Amino acid sequence: MELRGALSMWGAGRAGTDWVSVLHPWGGAIHMTSRAFRLIAIAVLGSFLCPLRMGGEHVQTIATVSPGLGKQGLFLREGTMMRLRLILLFLTLLSLVSLIPPAVAAAPAPASVLQTFSSVAVIDPPFGSAFLLMNLPSCGSGQAWLLRSVQVSPEIETGTTAEDLPQLPPWGASFHVFQNGPSGSSIGRPVTLIGAGPTHLSTSIDGGQPFGGYVEVKLLGQATTTVRFQFNLHVTGQCGTPSVMVF
Repeated sequence: MELRGALSMWGAGRAGTDWVSVLHPWGGAIHMTSRAFRLIAIAVLGSFLCPLRMGGEHVQTIATVSPGLGKQGLFLREGTMMRLRLILLFLTLLSLVSLIPPAVAAAPAPASVLQTFSSVAVIDPPFGSAFLLMNLPSCGSGQAWLLRSVQVSPEIETGTTAEDLPQLPPWGASFHVFQNGPSGSSIGRPVTLIGAGPTHLSTSIDGGQPFGGYVEVKLLGQATTTVRFQFNLHVTGQCGTPSVMVF
C-alpha cells in the first residue's frame, strides 16, 4: 500500500461516521468502523515513518531540530525498533479485532416490515383442545407486535392425519389479541375462526391488534377425541403503535 493511499484512506475514515467502506485492490470492499479504520491508518503510517535498515547496528528514524544545536539525528538500536514494530503490529491486530461486531440481542423489527411466523398445534387423544404460545419478537418502547392476518389448516402429511382427517368434527381456532385502552389498560378480544370439518381458515385485521402469541385450537361439540389431529398455524404482523380506544 502506498503512503498516498494510506492518507486517502485516513481522510475517508474521518469523513465517515460509524462505518467505513474501503475498496479492495482486487475488487469488492471491506467494511469497518471509523475507529478501527483510524487505528489501522495510524499503524500503516507508522510503518512508513519508522523504516528498518537491515544489516546495520543502528537506524536513523527521526530528524529533530533543537535551538542552538542545529539538526541532529536521533538514533535507536535495532532492539528498540523491533519493539516499536511489535507495538505497531499489536495496534493493527487490535484494530482488526474491533472489526468484529459485538454479540447483541436482535434489534426490534422496524414498523414497516411485515413478519410471518409458523407453528403447530396438536390435539392428542383423549383431549379435545390444544394450547400454544408462539415466541414473537419484542418491539420498541410504546409499540407492540400487531397481528394482521392468520391462517390455520389441518395437517395432512404427518403420521395418519390424512387418514383420520375425515373424522375431524367442527373445530375452532382462537388467537388472543388485545384492545388497548387509556392509561395502559387492555382487554382481551380474541380473533376466532370456526371450521366445519377438514377446511382451511384465514382472516385479516387491516389495522392490526396487539398479539402476545397465545393460540387455542379446540374441537366443537365434543370434549374428547379418539384420533390425533394436527393443525398448522401462520401469523403475519409487525411492530407498531397499537390503537387506543376509550372504553
